[in-house]
Amino acid sequence: MTDFDIGLDLDALIEMTVNAAQIEDGVNPRLVMARSKTAVPVAMLQTDGVNQRSGVWTEEEETFLRENLGVLSMEEIAAALGRTATAVKIRWTRKGYHAPSKQPGDIVANKAGKMLGMCVKKVIRLIDMGVMPGRAIPGKRNIHVVDRFQLLRWCVQPANWIYLKVHRIKDQRIRRLVEMRQERWDDAWWTTGQVAKHYGLTSVTVINRRIREGHLPAIRWDNWYVLRSDALQQTFYRGKGGATGDAFMVLAAAVGIPSDYIDMLRNEPKERSWNHLRYLVSKRKVKPLIIGYHLPVQQRGKLLFADWRDVRGRFPTLCRTVEKFKDGRALSHIDRQYLRGIMRSWARWYGLDALAQRLNWAQAALDEALRGFYQELLDHGVDPFGDKQR
Repeated sequence: MTDFDIGLDLDALIEMTVNAAQIEDGVNPRLVMARSKTAVPVAMLQTDGVNQRSGVWTEEEETFLRENLGVLSMEEIAAALGRTATAVKIRWTRKGYHAPSKQPGDIVANKAGKMLGMCVKKVIRLIDMGVMPGRAIPGKRNIHVVDRFQLLRWCVQPANWIYLKVHRIKDQRIRRLVEMRQERWDDAWWTTGQVAKHYGLTSVTVINRRIREGHLPAIRWDNWYVLRSDALQQTFYRGKGGATGDAFMVLAAAVGIPSDYIDMLRNEPKERSWNHLRYLVSKRKVKPLIIGYHLPVQQRGKLLFADWRDVRGRFPTLCRTVEKFKDGRALSHIDRQYLRGIMRSWARWYGLDALAQRLNWAQAALDEALRGFYQELLDHGVDPFGDKQR
């Protein structure tokens, strides 16, 4: 048996020699084995020397290290380069590279918080939510950093002002830029309480309901925040409005808005509008309201009817709902109730009592069912959602 007759072919012997040389140069033995084309025992790759010199760093490795400090953890960088985490740390320290949390242009969350006058926990929360531009430094220390210039751009965007209290901003440059931008902005962020105050409502219940139903755009940050421009497009009616409130209730019922939602619009307790409308009908007080307030409402006995297309400006939410239905877009729960109410009102007025009765069923509020009912109305020559002929 020769010195080389150890059960290995020539290719394996060459592979072993190359691997041993890599380990001598300081490459991680585990990475060498992972890259090896042949299964060579680790013991056969051990060098005679006790102290191994660190490998020569290539330009590609240097570039990878610089670009990934603060992006990958020491362990991840070491694994990618086939070196130990200790070797990586020694390398960037010797070369004078910036520490992961001190990269050029980056500031730590604690400093960002002091600049903006907010708690560092709030800054970290905003970063983790993806609201504020920043990232967590890999590792166990829970360090977050923000790019200084991205932070400046973030602060002057109106969409982000719900997270800031301008009077608390300590950085004078940022504060002045935000104040200048606010002076040029022709809108404002309102809380639900401010919306309620503007409309003279006694609570925010109806506002929160519209937000949940998707009819009033809002952003959640401890409270709901609404753009003033969006809030001013809404229509709210206060309860106990005397004859004016009664006139609105008659019009809404004639259009087909369900009584629960009339209660919501008028900020009344549940079933209050339904019971009061029955009272007005029984006492023959509806006709005077129609005449006195010039309502486009027709009355036949206990039946009331109004074409929603004649009062578009009074019910903007209803108009948006019909457009969504016609476009085939997704419908919310309140959308379905509005559509069902309109079709039921039309079915009753045009003598389609059986269809009107089926529209009372709970399953009638399903999207597919609503389209089926609409087709039935069309088959009878009744089109509540078509373009009205002038």
